[in-house]
Amino acid sequence: MQPAQVLAPPVPLGPRAYRRRIRRLGPIAGLLPPSALGAMALLLLHDNTSTVRGVLGFLFAVLAAVSAATAGSGQSGASRRVIRHQTTSSTTDSTALKGSSVQVPTS
Repeated sequence: MQPAQVLAPPVPLGPRAYRRRIRRLGPIAGLLPPSALGAMALLLLHDNTSTVRGVLGFLFAVLAAVSAATAGSGQSGASRRVIRHQTTSSTTDSTALKGSSVQVPTS
């Protein structure tokens, strides 16, 4: 048997350094395209007087939001929970809970 021929050179600093570099720079590289799309949408929508710029700006904004969510941005966080709590608590008043056994403090 002949030895196997190596087609690709080995990882320069080793597999551990390569994995560490991917873990450190991967999220930034994943959020660069959505950031670029969002910046383009902002530039297109700023002082917009054209239908084409409005449609392209909207399209870029939607694509930036979807691709940012796909990349993992904003999936969970404390600020999201606080906003959700504030919106749900402001819509609940004592008239909505009138027949329930929940006591609503009045000020």
